[in-house]
Amino acid sequence: VQESVNFALKNGYKTIVFDSLTRYAEVLMDDILAKNNKITAQIQHWGELVTRIKKMMWVLQAQNINTIFTCLEKETDEGDQLIKRPSLNGQLVQAIPAIVDVTGYLYATQTSERLLSINPTDKWYAKHRTILANKIDEDLIPDFMILSERIFGIEQDVVEQNILEKVA
Repeated sequence: VQESVNFALKNGYKTIVFDSLTRYAEVLMDDILAKNNKITAQIQHWGELVTRIKKMMWVLQAQNINTIFTCLEKETDEGDQLIKRPSLNGQLVQAIPAIVDVTGYLYATQTSERLLSINPTDKWYAKHRTILANKIDEDLIPDFMILSERIFGIEQDVVEQNILEKVA
């Protein structure tokens, strides 16, 4: 993963997608345990995991790289209701959504249309800190061009031009 991130940074990529951060955290923990010759994670291993993932995210933010993290979901008990959140262990559950600008929930409608909600509901956690001051009330089609335009105010033709420049 580090080699891929370094390659993207060196070669001017504007967007990196981690599919999935849930799995990356598992692989990273396996690496931490192997390097420490352990089978079971102890508190210091969880601390190292959180630190390494947060550090990677901050490096990408400092380089002004659009980063998309997918996660599996898990339900957490919050009082009298269950809320779907990203499936991350320990402190990562709070740390990752605090770092990113947008946390969304991808769901399928009754007609099997997929939509992305970036507004919290009583069923799932979501949030957005957009560059624009506008509030996005509707759920969005999970298309990178549409999301960039609606969330960040980037025109589709600008996004397409950046992609074409990378391909050329």
